[in-house]
Amino acid sequence: LLLLQWEAKRKVSTLLDAQGAQIFRLGTFNADPHPGNVFLTTGKGGRLGLLDFGCHKSLTPLERVRLARLYVALADHDEEAIVAAAIDMGVRTKSMDRSVILDFAVHFFDRDVAPLSPPAFLLSLRARDKITSLPHEYMLVARSSLLLRGLGGKLRAPQQCARSWEGEARRYLRNYEGGA
Repeated sequence: LLLLQWEAKRKVSTLLDAQGAQIFRLGTFNADPHPGNVFLTTGKGGRLGLLDFGCHKSLTPLERVRLARLYVALADHDEEAIVAAAIDMGVRTKSMDRSVILDFAVHFFDRDVAPLSPPAFLLSLRARDKITSLPHEYMLVARSSLLLRGLGGKLRAPQQCARSWEGEARRYLRNYEGGA
């Protein structure tokens, strides 16, 4: 059982790594990475495969820069930088409550802030300060994060996207800033 759990953690980690590479290297990604769209081949090593790219998203270079800045800030646990990146991406609340913006960014893009479903979590944020603008360009990234983290949770292999995507985000920023 321990070997199976270790293997499950490794496979979920590989899925997260692949998602980060799609987002930051390719600029286009499968926006529906649920268990029905992932398969494991038989044979030595069991390779992962991704199916059904019907729900996908492409990001412009500038959108990837903004997203990369968010993921670097999330990985660094830099709350001010997380809020600044989320605002730069287009998150707005009625009173611009920084704690609501922070909790939104962390919960939807990295790790669970509370044991609530996404709609219930949004309602809890609304009770603190109404969200007036969400960055539609990035919502499929958030959806991917939630789906992959949910899969990890079901397999008892909890994940944090920032930990997995930090390297790709930093590399993208270096390459973008070096070429700008």
